Amino acid sequence: MKYYFHLQYQRILRKLGAFGIQPLLGVALAVLGFIALSKFLFYKTTYANWIYVAAAISVLGNLGEQKRNDFLKNTFPVERFRQVRIVENITIAIPFLVYLLYEGDYWFALGLSIIAILLATFTFRRVFHFTIPTPFWKFPFEFIVGFRKLFLLVLIGFFLTFQAIQVGNHNLGFFSLGLQFFISLMYYNQPENPYFVWVFKGTSQQFLGKKIATSLICSRISTFQVI
Repeated sequence: MKYYFHLQYQRILRKLGAFGIQPLLGVALAVLGFIALSKFLFYKTTYANWIYVAAAISVLGNLGEQKRNDFLKNTFPVERFRQVRIVENITIAIPFLVYLLYEGDYWFALGLSIIAILLATFTFRRVFHFTIPTPFWKFPFEFIVGFRKLFLLVLIGFFLTFQAIQVGNHNLGFFSLGLQFFISLMYYNQPENPYFVWVFKGTSQQFLGKKIATSLICSRISTFQVI
């Protein structure tokens, strides 16, 4: 189990390195960004604790995906598998728990702790196949796949926008706009298959230029609610 978590840690560092980010600097920026966004969220809306727990559950739900859990079950014995899942969920929940405690939302922190442990015992299977429609069907896969994976976070961004309009809070509106752009950046965590790069008719500069132009167009579509 120790080797498994060490391997996951090394994967994160390699992903940061692949993006051209110094691993330690990337971790430090991630921590500071998480704290800054959390503080701003709790400062701007009274529903921050609910949004916080919903965001944490959304991330924890991805860890319970069937294929991922089937792989872990084939790798570890049953008891060790349960320990791995609980440690994973608690590790992901810790940043949210710490900040909830800092804000004095002890009941929400307790509830999230219980939910994190309970979710470690579940494997989420698709009972029915339902494809979330997206406005990105004319564009490459990043926004289509990312939108569907992070749909709950997108809804949270929309909710914050409507709250900003309702209470006339321009700063909250700017925050929701920034959140949507941040979510859009997360769509690019998964690179495309090298085959699609290989068959592209053009230079590497043209390829990157097309990706940047596409991301700008799709990001603008994602933020239509704050026009």
